[in-house]
Amino acid sequence: MDGESGGCIIRVQLEDGKVISDIMDPTGHYQYEGVTCFDENTAWVVGFKAHGVSADLPEGVILYTADGGTNWTNQPIPVNDVALWKVSFVGAHR
Repeated sequence: MDGESGGCIIRVQLEDGKVISDIMDPTGHYQYEGVTCFDENTAWVVGFKAHGVSADLPEGVILYTADGGTNWTNQPIPVNDVALWKVSFVGAHR
């Protein structure tokens, strides 16, 4: 599809005065648009299926981490035919 965008999740940390960044792709199947962080460890992301990915996978994904991105948990979506672009929560740090 033309006109789509989508990105990745990048964790940025400051260690000993140096900026360290890690690109994260928890599933390998989605492009991530919405990222909402609550603190240093807790974040929620949403995304949509990348081109060429199996038709059996849902169009959208919701993931969260409580350990700074080391582990990601999939939050099931009640339908399979929605692509997700943004996520927002009251009180989140943006």
